[in-house]
Amino acid sequence: EGQSWRTMLAEDDPATRSDERLAEHLRVLLRVTEALAFAHAQGVIHRDLKPENVMVGRFGEVYLLDWGIAVTLRDDADPRVPRLSEETDITGTPHYMAPEMASGARDRQGPATDVFLLGATLYEVLTGRTPYQGRTPLSLMVAATRGRIEPLPPFVDRRLGALTLEAMRLDPAERPASVTALADRIRAWLEQRPALRLLDDAAGRIAALEAAVEAPSVNRMAREADFDGIRATLAQVAPLLPAGVVEPFAGRAAVAMARVALAEGDPEAARVRLSLPGVQIDPEVLAPLEMTIRQQRLEQARKAAEAEKMDRRVGRRVRGIVGLPLGALWVLLPLHAAVTGAIPPLTVVATGNAAIGLVVLALFAARWQHLGGTVPNRLLLLSWIIATFGFALFEYWGDRQGFSPQNVYVIQLLMVTIIAGIYSIGIEPRSWPVIFTTAAATFVGAMLPDQVMAVTAANNFFIVAILLYAAWTMPRTPARSGA
Repeated sequence: EGQSWRTMLAEDDPATRSDERLAEHLRVLLRVTEALAFAHAQGVIHRDLKPENVMVGRFGEVYLLDWGIAVTLRDDADPRVPRLSEETDITGTPHYMAPEMASGARDRQGPATDVFLLGATLYEVLTGRTPYQGRTPLSLMVAATRGRIEPLPPFVDRRLGALTLEAMRLDPAERPASVTALADRIRAWLEQRPALRLLDDAAGRIAALEAAVEAPSVNRMAREADFDGIRATLAQVAPLLPAGVVEPFAGRAAVAMARVALAEGDPEAARVRLSLPGVQIDPEVLAPLEMTIRQQRLEQARKAAEAEKMDRRVGRRVRGIVGLPLGALWVLLPLHAAVTGAIPPLTVVATGNAAIGLVVLALFAARWQHLGGTVPNRLLLLSWIIATFGFALFEYWGDRQGFSPQNVYVIQLLMVTIIAGIYSIGIEPRSWPVIFTTAAATFVGAMLPDQVMAVTAANNFFIVAILLYAAWTMPRTPARSGA
């Protein structure tokens, strides 16, 4: 007592039935493969496998019926069993028939023919229809001869669908090696079903991640969270699936995140993603990514070198060691002259400025490898050359021309205004107030020549205070020693 498998299949819709219901039908098919495997071991092929020829008993027992067109492949078999070599007619059910049966190619028929019929039956289990569609027996035979199988609908599981189409390949040699091999793959799918569902979910999230990379605005934090979730899922299912199944999915996710990182100009993060363990990436995909990573790293190195050339922090300590005593002299000497009224001759001041200039040049020469590589330090050296040697030459020239020291110092205040402008633009933008205070000191000194030394001392004190504040609050250099 039981019912036809055909009746059972008609009771549900393949597009909406549960995985458990599908698993029940696959277990019926597995029992059929056991019967076929036994027959093949005896040299017999069934040739008419279809749901109508399968009965399922009350207690789940499965019977493969209608061996009417079965044949033996052995010449020494029981004479009562028809031999394939003696067949002259084309037999079988057109809706399921293997191409070698439809074309009458007896030399191509064998166990692989039953593998095809198992694939055709699996096709019907998955889709609810037969693999060949036609209005007449002739059109069905033509479709069978050419292996013209109807496309699988999108709701079919892609792994079972791929196995179905593999079993129904036109060339018998390209089908699974035996009904047992086909059964093993169906059984593996059943055992791995929970892991495969998780893998399919991860695949969907990977596709969304790949699509998000192409979006105009990529939210990297959100993508990182998606990536971490995908990685966790893949790590969970990896031990449950054969080696090599999970790794390509991990590779796709890593590639997507590497592209997100590259879109934000972070080649190091991209490199880390592509180097994660358990990641398998197509070399044709990996090569251009590695090229982009190298290009971005070179560009970053170039920009870092350019930024270092403009780094005001390089040489800060040396500038402080030199600048503090010079700044003190710069304030105290004119202050002493203003208090005592003893203004030194221009030649003495000129000689002192020249000596200071030589000391500064010597210090820069000794530390040139460290200091000379940055634009601000070169501008600072230029400023010192103008300030010291320029002042010295001007003071010698003023003395020769008979100018009074007061007039020379007023003009020097104007020169300091120009130097302050160079310094604030090229070295320390926060020193811009010096430009205006020095310009004001120049004006006051011109109006009150007798007070020029006091004005100079006050202006120099303000300059030194501003420069010390700027140096004190400047961030330290992380990468260069001796700063």
